[in-house]
Amino acid sequence: MIQRRLLLTAAILAMPALAQAQAWPSRPVRIVLAYPPGGSTDALARTLSAALQEAIPGGAFVVDNRPGGAAVVGTQAVAQAAADGYTLALGNNQTQAANAAMLPSLPFDPVADFAPIAKLATLHHALVVPVGGSKTLAELGASVATRMRCSKGQTSSGRYILHGITQQVKM
Repeated sequence: MIQRRLLLTAAILAMPALAQAQAWPSRPVRIVLAYPPGGSTDALARTLSAALQEAIPGGAFVVDNRPGGAAVVGTQAVAQAAADGYTLALGNNQTQAANAAMLPSLPFDPVADFAPIAKLATLHHALVVPVGGSKTLAELGASVATRMRCSKGQTSSGRYILHGITQQVKM
């Protein structure tokens, strides 16, 4: 399903290029990720890059991993790039929504500085534990709360998850 959506997205992205008098792309297009190589976002970006190169003959689409700063480094690079179609961001709920709520002084506006062009994928996640571990979210929260300390001032997703679990248990 994701492969089919990517090919359709690639075809849609190629349409404006076919309508332009000047060939696009005339140079490599960067797909910037605010995450390191190897994760699900990276895999999606590399699949998209290959699909775009197949859909647009002669086009070069390069994945540019720019991790750091709770995904701010890569996202800021795209916000500051020229709006010429040669720099794309593969954003997600962290880069375009959560950071705005959690980081009070972002160097960009996730709404005003970006224009969404396609929904690429929906990823589902599950919370699992080893067999014999906690059987409910409340048990997990209680177990974690007794073994770890939560620092609400940090921006790593692991600490947010830990905080969320402990808040769920208190409800």
